[in-house]
Amino acid sequence: MAQASTRLDGQYVLGIAQSSTYYAVHTSEPDSKIYLLDRRTLAKTSTHSAHGSQGTTALRVADIAVQGTPSLISAGKDGSVVVWDERTTRPAVTLSHDSAGAGVLSLDALSSRNLIAAGAALQGDDASILYWDPRSPGAPTHIHASTHSDDITALHFRNSGDIPELLSASSDGLVCTSNPLEKDEDEAQLNVVNYGSSLAHAGWSTTGHVWASSDMETAALYTSELDLVHDFGDIRKPDVAPTLLDGSKFKTAYLVDAFAWGGDLCFVLGSNEGDAAVVSLAPSQPNSWKTRQLLRGAHSEIVRCVHWDAQAGALITGGEDSVVASWNASALADVPDVPMEEDSGRRKRGWDDGDDRENKRKRL
Repeated sequence: MAQASTRLDGQYVLGIAQSSTYYAVHTSEPDSKIYLLDRRTLAKTSTHSAHGSQGTTALRVADIAVQGTPSLISAGKDGSVVVWDERTTRPAVTLSHDSAGAGVLSLDALSSRNLIAAGAALQGDDASILYWDPRSPGAPTHIHASTHSDDITALHFRNSGDIPELLSASSDGLVCTSNPLEKDEDEAQLNVVNYGSSLAHAGWSTTGHVWASSDMETAALYTSELDLVHDFGDIRKPDVAPTLLDGSKFKTAYLVDAFAWGGDLCFVLGSNEGDAAVVSLAPSQPNSWKTRQLLRGAHSEIVRCVHWDAQAGALITGGEDSVVASWNASALADVPDVPMEEDSGRRKRGWDDGDDRENKRKRL
């Protein structure tokens, strides 16, 4: 069971970020609010009205040189990136760009370089990665406009020696790494691979591997140079799912997200009933799935986001039922399989739905 949970104001919970004292979560349109929740109790401590009715798309907390303390940063479909003053719940800095109508869909910040990167939606022929130094909140310091040709859905920095790397993924199917400090885009490109279908998520593992997942619930693992390690195919296949006590398989309907734990990569699988399972693999053994955690009893609808709080040893989940829940997962130890209940009255998605895009989750 969940350690703690809280219900927000009736909207989908779409994203989670963490500071030393709070979790920040953002919700779906039309309210599209950002809530700050106490890390221990999940009690609401404040609310930010962000990015108008168009919607907040991404959150980060980073120690950038604006206020002298770690700052909450948000991105939105209105095309702006906001660094928040948490004392007043008002923007401390607002970053914008000249591509009118191009919303920002993804975001990351590199504290050591006072650098914020934002991935834009496709506008005309351009889908740009925009870079700002928030100490000079005018126009972006530089723009990479040809790395991707469609919506940029994921951005993640990695400090790898003297030169940091930015991992980007897009609806164009490309996974790329680039040098975010290099203003010449041709010189900035490091590695690229074509996944072959529209990408929803991507990230780094602690071993430097790159993982990526598609809108069709498929996933793959790459080296840091983007050489393919393993193509998992459809993550909803029964051979990936935990076996339950009654001999049945956890009914995976979608991949929520993934996160790095120790040397392993953990995938969070979701059911239509609001249950979730955490399974992991070591990059050196890409066919060896291990059940880490079964999460049930907190959500009644699709789980939309997950955050791993390594400091507290907790998983934080948010769902379409407007619930945020905290789960004790300090060791992510192997757990015995337990029965999962089905509710035939709710929406169903199965691993054998094929490529029917009508069955995909609506991505806001």
